[in-house]
Amino acid sequence: MKIFTAVLITIIIFVFFSLCTGLVLQKKFKKVFDTSVSVIAAGFCAELILYFLINSVVSLVRGSLLVSGCIWLAAEGSIVLWAFIRDDFWQYLKSVFNKRLLKKPEVLPVIILIILQVVGVTVTAYENPGALMQAKDIADIYISNIPIFTKPMLSLWAFSAKISGIHPLAAVYTVSPFVMIPGYYIIYWGLSKKLFTGRYDRLFMMLLVCLLNFWGYQSEYLLKYTLLYSWFSGTVFLVHGILPMSLGMLLSRKDKLTVSAKEQEKPEEWHDSEVDDWEEDDMKNHRIINSRTVAIGLLAVVIMLVASVYIMNRKINSLYEATVNLQAQVNEGCSIYEFRSEGTGETEAYLIRQTNGSIILIGGGDKENAEALYDYIKGYSDKVDAWYLKSDKSGDTGAYTECISKGIKVGNTYYLNIKEVK
Repeated sequence: MKIFTAVLITIIIFVFFSLCTGLVLQKKFKKVFDTSVSVIAAGFCAELILYFLINSVVSLVRGSLLVSGCIWLAAEGSIVLWAFIRDDFWQYLKSVFNKRLLKKPEVLPVIILIILQVVGVTVTAYENPGALMQAKDIADIYISNIPIFTKPMLSLWAFSAKISGIHPLAAVYTVSPFVMIPGYYIIYWGLSKKLFTGRYDRLFMMLLVCLLNFWGYQSEYLLKYTLLYSWFSGTVFLVHGILPMSLGMLLSRKDKLTVSAKEQEKPEEWHDSEVDDWEEDDMKNHRIINSRTVAIGLLAVVIMLVASVYIMNRKINSLYEATVNLQAQVNEGCSIYEFRSEGTGETEAYLIRQTNGSIILIGGGDKENAEALYDYIKGYSDKVDAWYLKSDKSGDTGAYTECISKGIKVGNTYYLNIKEVK
C-alpha cells in the first residue's frame, strides 16, 4: 500500500509540474508550443532539465542529495503557485481535459501502447545486468546521500526514494515506469502531430516507437537506449526526450514561418475569412470518443497500474531477500584466517577456506610452530589441498615437514615461484 501511494503521489506531482511548467513556456513561446500535447511534453522535459541543472551545481559544491531535491521542489512549487493564481490556467486546464486532449480519437490507442510498454518493463527489466547495475548506482547515491554530477537522472530517483520513504529499487522499478514512460510517449505523440496530419499515420508512428523499444533488447548497442531496460537513465532521456522534443520545436517554428510567408502572398479578403485550426478539422472528420470509451480506458489503466505495482513489488521483495544476506554468505563461502606464532606473536601463515570446502595454506615457518600449526589446521580439516611455501629453506619448511609427519595430508605443494615440488 505504501508503494502504491508513492506511485500515485509521484504521478500527480509530475503531471502538475509538467502542466504548470508547460504553461509558462507556452506563454513565452506561443508559436512553438501550440497544442496541448506539446505543452505537456515541453513541461515534462523542462522540469527534468531544471533538476539536472540544480543537481550539477549542488554536486559541484559538494552538497547533499536532499539539498538538490528540495531546491528543485521549491522551484517547481513556485511555478505551480504562479500558475494557480492565474485565471487562464484553470480555463486552459479545463480545455485540455474536456476538449483538446481526451476527445481525440488516438488517445485510447496511445494509452494502450503506454500500458504495453509498462507491462514489458514489469516482465523483463530484472533479466538485464545493465539495468541492475544502474539500479545499484541509484542505491549507492541513496546510501551516500551525495548527488552525482554525471548521473542526474539516477540522483533524481534516489531523491524520490528518500522523500517517499521507500527502497531505492522500489523507486526505480515501481514508481519511475509510470512517470517516465508516459512522458516519453507524450513527447513522441507531440512529434507525430508535427510530422503527420492523418490520424492513422500518427498512430503508426507511435506503434513503431513501441515496437522498436520492445525489440531493441536484441541489440547490445541499442540495449541502453531502449525504454524496455533503461527508461530511468539520463542516456534514455537524451534520446527519447531531448532529441524528439527539439525536433518538434524546430518543426513548429518551420510551420509558423511557412504560414506567415503564405499569408503575405494571399489577398486581403483571404485573411478575413475564418480558418479553423487543423486540429479542429481533424476532430470534425473523425469520430469523437464518447465518455463511456474514456471511462473504459481509464479503468483499464487503473487495473494495469495495480497489477504492475503488485508484480514489481513481488520481484523487488524476492530480489531483496536474495541479497540481504549476501555479505554473510560471501564470508561463509570464502574465509581467510591468520595464524600467529605463540612465541613471537608474528603472523606465520594464512589459511584460506574456499567455497567448496578446500583448504589453502600460505607460509608456516620453522618446526617450532609445528605443534600449534598442526592443531590449527586440524580445527578446519585434516587435509591441505594446496600449500604455498616462501622458500625451500628449513626456516620456511620446518612446520610443513612436521605437519606431514603428524598425519596432515597435502595435495600439492608450491614455492612462491609457483614451481610444483610434489
